[in-house]
Parts: sequence; structure tokens; C-alpha cells
Amino acid sequence: MNNQALIEMNAIVANFLSHDQYHQWISNLGKTFNPAVGIRERDNFVRGCENNLWLTVEPFENSIRLCADSDSMVTLGIVHILQKALDDTSPTEARKLALYDIHKLIAPLSSVRKKGTQHIINYIHAALDKDAERV
Repeated sequence: MNNQALIEMNAIVANFLSHDQYHQWISNLGKTFNPAVGIRERDNFVRGCENNLWLTVEPFENSIRLCADSDSMVTLGIVHILQKALDDTSPTEARKLALYDIHKLIAPLSSVRKKGTQHIINYIHAALDKDAERV
């Protein structure tokens, strides 16, 4: 996963001088992620995150679309980063997404949030596997 959006975000994060700057940036990313209507259903709940997160994973025109809602802008910011990592990525390639692919972008996060990010990635993989079984 080495797309232009991730490269640009890595450059932005590399220039932050404080954790506050990073926190503001990732929170603002979360604010740009429009919550999906009606997504707060039991089947869409991601377990293992620090904050509540509801997520759907949909293959869409040779790419992956994440629809999410959360009580936390930081959590939605993480989903925004994952969406950028998955843009223009086939479901087969998306199954290769690893925490390492975005490690520089989440480095300032607490270990609890990093574990939560891994849970989100695992959820994405499981959803893609489930979708592949239906085909």
C-alpha cells in the first residue's frame, strides 16, 4: 500500500512539532468522514476499539468503500486513513493491508488506539473474506 494520498499524509505528519498538532489533524480527518446513516447496527459493530465504531466494507468499482460512524473523531480519522490506503485497491489487494502500511500515520497514537486500529484492519479482512465467500 503505497499510494499518493498516504505519501502526502506521511509528509504532513512528519512536520508536526507536537502531539497536539497531530491530534488536531487526525480529529479534523474524522470530521471530514461523513457518518453513514443507519449503520449503528449490531452486525456492523467493531469490537476491540477504544471508542464505539460501526463499519461496513463494500467492494465498489475495483476499490473498497468504508462506511463508518463513531462517537470519536479520532476513530473516524483512523478510518479515513484506512480508506485512503484502500482507495483504488482491489479486494484481493485490500486483504494484504497491514498495520505496517500506515504505521507512520498512527505512530503518535496510544498503544490502545494502535491495537484498536489492528482490530479495524482485522474487521476489514473478515468482511472481505465473507464477501468473497458469497461470490
